[in-house]
Amino acid sequence: MTAGNRPESVDREGAPRPRKVIELPSSSDAKLEQLGARLEAFDSHLQLSSTQSATVLQSRLDDALAAVREVWALYESPSASDDEVREAIAALEARLKPSASTAMRSPEKQRARIGAASAELDGALAAARANEPREGAHQHASARYRSAMEALRAELDVLAACRRLLTPYQGRARADRRRELRADIAALRARLEAPRRYLENHRRRTAIDGRRVDREVGKDLEAISAALERWLP
Repeated sequence: MTAGNRPESVDREGAPRPRKVIELPSSSDAKLEQLGARLEAFDSHLQLSSTQSATVLQSRLDDALAAVREVWALYESPSASDDEVREAIAALEARLKPSASTAMRSPEKQRARIGAASAELDGALAAARANEPREGAHQHASARYRSAMEALRAELDVLAACRRLLTPYQGRARADRRRELRADIAALRARLEAPRRYLENHRRRTAIDGRRVDREVGKDLEAISAALERWLP
């Protein structure tokens, strides 16, 4: 008997049982979420004044610094195997301490410096976990650190992009340029609706091949991603 003519499952009274909804752990879902958040960040920054942008960035810097200090608290006790982690934490902390107004003068350089220091800490933490697997508080602190650093990197990316896209314009031309960019962003956000609806519709069906679904929406998502990459550093 084929899947097409297989009888529906029924309960004891003969009523059809509701079909289960299979949630797809899909790479396209993650990409969709990422692109939506990035477009939202661009649109928000294009509406902010320099002072408001600095306030948002300062919040990201403060969150990242607090997350790094939470990791530091787990490695304070003297231990030869943790020296590399403590040194990497100190280096990253130094990169995160300058104010948002300082970072905004050259967000590209600040992002590169923070990224390099963060990569050093990532490597040191990976080595420490390999030598002595850790759980509980260490996992929580590491997850918070990764999330805060990703949010900070994304903020600096968008800030640098907006700065570069607007710097050549002044006065009315700058305001016109902001409107043009916001119109482009609105168009890209509208384009996201097609893959979003496709994923939602297929998530309601059973036995869906996640790889096939990813292929179906992949072209749309890659096109939108490519459009964004034109603006990013």
